[in-house]
Amino acid sequence: MIKNKDISFVLQGIVNPSTNIVIKSIRDHFPESTIILSSWSNSEIGILDYDILVTSDDPGGMIVDDKVLLYNNINRQIKSSFEGIKRVTTKYVIKVRTDIIFNSNKILKYLNEYSNTGGKYNLVQSRILVLSDTSNNPHRDYKMPYHICDFIYAGLTQDIYEVFNIDFMPDEYFRWFETRIMPDNANYQTMLSRYMP
Repeated sequence: MIKNKDISFVLQGIVNPSTNIVIKSIRDHFPESTIILSSWSNSEIGILDYDILVTSDDPGGMIVDDKVLLYNNINRQIKSSFEGIKRVTTKYVIKVRTDIIFNSNKILKYLNEYSNTGGKYNLVQSRILVLSDTSNNPHRDYKMPYHICDFIYAGLTQDIYEVFNIDFMPDEYFRWFETRIMPDNANYQTMLSRYMP
């Protein structure tokens, strides 16, 4: 049975006005868990109730849609998540953005219920829980495989470490269709990125 003390929370990304509320929600619902704040070296951290602070140089975002000035921040997510996860000493980790507020500790129920993968061809030791809110099902309207919601990743620390132990997305992918023909059936005709942000 997974308990609060078995979990570290990695809050990754920019510190914003709601970050203090996020930390308080974790303290309220997971009182024995470790909180690791992984943000940028130039961030205004202020007085926040974290256990470990990790700061990194911000790799920056890239504009992928000139019309609406949409940024792709995947390299920021990779950097801040990975640097925070490297500091985790507990068996389980919940990686969240700095704006995700917890209203309960129900995620413990799901971690306990869905911890088994049940197959011999798995890429991970145990299931990794993510939200379905902005994860796109490639069999539905938008054909975007591998578009996983970035709000929460929960599971074994080693598994989530492996998810974020990857290279940055190459610069050329951010403005891919600036030098290539956009497919007629592309969901967003002004989006230049090879992959969705």
